[in-house]
Amino acid sequence: LDDAEKKRWQDAIEKALYSGIKWVVGCEIVATECCDYKLESVFLLHRGYGLIPLRVNTVQVLTDTIHAVSCGDDSLCWVWRICDGEPTQVFPDHTGPVLSVAVLHDATYILSVGLGCPKPEQKDCGGVIGEAFIWDWRWGFRAQLLVQDHPVLAAGELDAWRMVLLGNVDGFTTAWQWFNGNTLKLPYNARKVDEIRGFARAKAEEAVDGFDGWKRLVIKEAVDKGEAAARLVLAANPHLVTTATALALAWDISVWNDFGAVKAIAYVPTNLRFVTAHGCG
Repeated sequence: LDDAEKKRWQDAIEKALYSGIKWVVGCEIVATECCDYKLESVFLLHRGYGLIPLRVNTVQVLTDTIHAVSCGDDSLCWVWRICDGEPTQVFPDHTGPVLSVAVLHDATYILSVGLGCPKPEQKDCGGVIGEAFIWDWRWGFRAQLLVQDHPVLAAGELDAWRMVLLGNVDGFTTAWQWFNGNTLKLPYNARKVDEIRGFARAKAEEAVDGFDGWKRLVIKEAVDKGEAAARLVLAANPHLVTTATALALAWDISVWNDFGAVKAIAYVPTNLRFVTAHGCG
């Protein structure tokens, strides 16, 4: 509105107010109540007894909407009442920090995943393997266990017959049919990190063989010392190599699907699809 229109609008409002009208449509004051959100309960059993409290990593509301399940660095998953924070069940089988939890659609079982130790008595190993448990939240007993070479960071469920998803630190997602134990790593037929590194090194050595004399010795020594040294040689001596050879020697040029550790999983309820969030953004 320009200044003249604003002035006419203001005059109309003032005229209505002076004539005894208590309100103008669009300008009335509506009485509202204060927000009734308040702290309902606090659950503190994950804190431990040390000077530094342990961390809670994940929490989910159960399908009965009365209970919640939470898991943390204490290697425990607690089931507790939301209304008063009273614990009703605990699952103690994890050997390391529990990082993610998913309440399954059958209203009976819970999937919890995290870091683990090769031997249950070594709870201070730092979490060198991955653990995934299926357990009954009513009674606290274990139904299934899957151990992986890499730590498991995320958990989710597919809308299929007892099929769950595990997000791994190596960038892959494992589809686990926990009723019969079958697993499938996704993306299907993708290369592992060590396979990618081996492929890149083979390409680099192949490129080195294309040089003659002192050039071959310089590049070979750089490649043997690692990718950083090879990149420094290429940057300082761009005349040594062609574009094709530079691409073969530059190990950090990615042509594969490697986005870092899977941090979170969300199920898309159409055609058995899911979304993953990765550590490399």
